[in-house]
Amino acid sequence: MMTNMKPCYVIDLGRVTERFGDGRQYMIKWTDGSKGVQSATYIFGPFSKRQKLTSGDFVLADDDNADQIVYKPGIVRKGFVDFFDSSR
Repeated sequence: MMTNMKPCYVIDLGRVTERFGDGRQYMIKWTDGSKGVQSATYIFGPFSKRQKLTSGDFVLADDDNADQIVYKPGIVRKGFVDFFDSSR
């Protein structure tokens, strides 16, 4: 599962450890070991609704060229993702 890690607004990997409140609030254990509350609005992962992608769509994609798992923002162009840092 990935989510927007507030307050720094970066996307980070985490794991849901608990659901509470109105049922749309979750306790997240981040990869650095810290915990925080997150709204379902900002969480996506394997159970998220699938979208058909077309050229021009903005995405968050795994960079296969990185030494570790890194998700970066980019745009779909001709079947590839052009990352905003100019890598492909």
